[in-house]
Amino acid sequence: MTSVEILERLTPIKPSYTYRAFPLRVVDGDTIEMRVDVGFHVEVNITVRLLGINCPEPRGETREAGIKATEATAYWLQTHTDIVIVTRLDPRSQTDSFRRWFAYVHGNNAAGQQEYLGDFLLGTHNAVAFRESK
Repeated sequence: MTSVEILERLTPIKPSYTYRAFPLRVVDGDTIEMRVDVGFHVEVNITVRLLGINCPEPRGETREAGIKATEATAYWLQTHTDIVIVTRLDPRSQTDSFRRWFAYVHGNNAAGQQEYLGDFLLGTHNAVAFRESK
């Protein structure tokens, strides 16, 4: 079972929306600045916080592990195409105190199979599963 499937079992079902996205900058392992195509020839720049996982911070006591997680995220984004974000519609938790949008980030691997970035980070031990509090 993937981290997304586990999280969906724990979280009440909410409508979600999928948008094509273009990475601009990896902030850290679980935070990415992206240009998002919201339709009607409109694009917005947002900061995305990955749902379902938590990566170590690239500063302080976790600096080394945080840098490794940041590099892993950058690698995944460089090796995947057709990247999309999937957001939930939940006005209480669309963004956090840093004004980051919560989303899943998916992309196609070299074989054309869609993968979730969070599963890659969990599988490479660069993240732990995380369920935000309500």
